[in-house]
Amino acid sequence: MLEVTSHFLSLFAKYFFIYIYFLLVGRSLSLSLNYITKTKEEYILSTKPTIFYPIIGLAIVGNLLILLNFFLPLKSLFVYVILAIVLIPNLLDIKRFDIKRLNLDRIFIYLIIPTILILSSSDISFHFDAGYYHLNHQNWLRESNLVVGMVNIFWPFGISSIYEYLSSILWFNDSLIYLHFLSLIFIHFLLSFMYFHIFGKKNSFLKYSMILVMVFAFLDNFGVNGGRNGFIYIQGITKQDTSVAILFMIITLLIFNCILEKKVSKADFFYIGLLTFFIYEIKISGVVIFILYFYMIYYLLNRKIYNFKEMIKTNSLVIFFGLVWIVKSYITSGCLVFPVSITCINKFDWYIHESTKEIQTYTANTSFAFMEYFVNPDLGFNDWFNNFFKGENISTFSEFYSAVYLNYLLSLGSVIIFVLIFFKIRKQNFSFVKIVISFILINYLYLLFFGPIPRYSMGISITSIAVLGFFIEKEKFNINNKLKLSFFILTILLIPRFNSYTTFINIDNLYLVDPRVEVMYEEIIIEDNWVTPSSGGRCWVNIDCTLNEDPVFVNTTNFFKVAREK
Repeated sequence: MLEVTSHFLSLFAKYFFIYIYFLLVGRSLSLSLNYITKTKEEYILSTKPTIFYPIIGLAIVGNLLILLNFFLPLKSLFVYVILAIVLIPNLLDIKRFDIKRLNLDRIFIYLIIPTILILSSSDISFHFDAGYYHLNHQNWLRESNLVVGMVNIFWPFGISSIYEYLSSILWFNDSLIYLHFLSLIFIHFLLSFMYFHIFGKKNSFLKYSMILVMVFAFLDNFGVNGGRNGFIYIQGITKQDTSVAILFMIITLLIFNCILEKKVSKADFFYIGLLTFFIYEIKISGVVIFILYFYMIYYLLNRKIYNFKEMIKTNSLVIFFGLVWIVKSYITSGCLVFPVSITCINKFDWYIHESTKEIQTYTANTSFAFMEYFVNPDLGFNDWFNNFFKGENISTFSEFYSAVYLNYLLSLGSVIIFVLIFFKIRKQNFSFVKIVISFILINYLYLLFFGPIPRYSMGISITSIAVLGFFIEKEKFNINNKLKLSFFILTILLIPRFNSYTTFINIDNLYLVDPRVEVMYEEIIIEDNWVTPSSGGRCWVNIDCTLNEDPVFVNTTNFFKVAREK
């Protein structure tokens, strides 16, 4: 028992260290904005600021790392010095720092939630794609400054996520478990956000939305093939689908809330812009969130709440980050948006023209997208439907997809019945209803055409449940908060797998292997000292390894390395 306790305390300390660091970075930005604008915001996006600070901190640090990597490898000591310097604005207001006696809210947010989530560390493992490209991409970021034509080393490096930059600074010597903690911060944020709005505010749209998300999360544990209805889950290390789903849902709700309230502060407008762009940086498929974001801009301009000049000035930092991201993408892949081939307009001598079309087709096929059926005159929707849900060649996947979407529909029906029984319905204006329905339909069409597999659809699945909260006026029955809290705790307990609990009790060290020190594959030497795995198709952690079929040459004579195929 002593070993288990020591093991847990060690994990908790490691998680809490990086959680507090990103929280303090977020607080640094908030205090700096307050100092510049001579204002003090009681809430950030209708929520207690400390709940949003870690996510804001992640967005700021991630974009700072992208900028630094133009000039420095991310394992550089100077990078860590810069990351320490960004904490200095916290000294602007030490007195307001939240050091008070513990109350129930703080115990729940800073102790209970992370304690439950950390238990997942006992049996977490790397996602397949970690060894395929994520870890090696992070390794390149750590070992080198920006590489021109990096996509030529291995094409998935072109679909880089800000997640890779954030992960690259979490390669500490004792373990790579910190990469798992990065994902847990997003889940921690979701549960803290839910807790605050369910128990900390009265009769708000967000309160009812979070109650419905809580019900949806509970229903995730029941249904066909044991459950899974589209709610978030703890993914294998390095995957970011859960993280982007959480942000997508919350930012969507916050934009809807701003539209209904017909107001948004300049600070909140900035934070919405920052986190909207952060969604896109985490996963480019999150680009659809910009449709709603631009509608909000149109709404604010049309009602003369802000003028265009004020919006540009307020979002100047986000615009700067956006320009840096576009330049980075263009230099490393030859495309403004990789792998969208129509954006690959360049005259780079290292760029292989027409190559992006092949990658675009490959990614669409592996995502089981309808687009390939749509552009083929010999195929139609029925062909796609039968292959996706009943395909004999992918029967394991098809069975899983069918179960998840069936469970989603059953859960949606159950939530609607729950709303009709326990709540009084609010009649919203027709224009708002049109916006909500249109946005949800656009998302589902986007998924259908570009990749409808369940891990891509988590964001819109949860959002479609949460928006029902905007049509609730009040509760029909007064439900005791202790009962709600008990139900909420049960829901959180069910997020880690049952095996996580039993494994944690039975081991006193990490289950996670460390591919930096353990041999994960047998190497075959190919041309110019490059190696490739003899089997398995994963390079893991080795910048001398490539899965590229054609020989690659990296010119290291200039400040910026240039990768090109021979």
